[in-house]
Amino acid sequence: MSFTECNVEGYRITDAVSQAFRQFTHANYSKIENPIFYCDTIEQVKIFYKAYITLFKTQFKTPVFNGWNDQALYIRDSEKFNRSVNLKRTFNKEYNYCYSLAKKENTHKGIDDTAYEHLLNIFKKDGHDLGDSRNFVSVDQLIHKLTVLASSQIYVGTNCSWLYLAEVFKIPAINTHQWMYPERD
Repeated sequence: MSFTECNVEGYRITDAVSQAFRQFTHANYSKIENPIFYCDTIEQVKIFYKAYITLFKTQFKTPVFNGWNDQALYIRDSEKFNRSVNLKRTFNKEYNYCYSLAKKENTHKGIDDTAYEHLLNIFKKDGHDLGDSRNFVSVDQLIHKLTVLASSQIYVGTNCSWLYLAEVFKIPAINTHQWMYPERD
């Protein structure tokens, strides 16, 4: 099937791995053999793609990776994504939990330094830190982190790609969100 047959000119991909996986899944679900992906960072998206085709069954033959295009399609429907993925293998639940925490200074989804340090001290005792869900240095690094996530009994942490991907791997997830009380006199 070509893009014109399904009214898609190409997919827009940011540097977020779960968002990239949604775009790949939509192209795969739509049976597009030679999808075009418009990217913030082409090298980062190639890492996402190689990890994706390692873990999921796909029909892609020759994807094309180009620079950013604001007009390209951006799929937000994570429900269809979660139902449409087809894993190449099953994962044993060998880890109690994995986590990823972000500081408030780095993102509006983060927590303050005090809460961050307390939670990190608790989690690092027997949890597996997935770290940043962006800026991967290699395919192997991303595949390792995805394997840890898929092999965990639960994900705890920041609302990021790991949280969304936990659902794909059928892992319960708890989002850490810090409530900031108003100052009182």
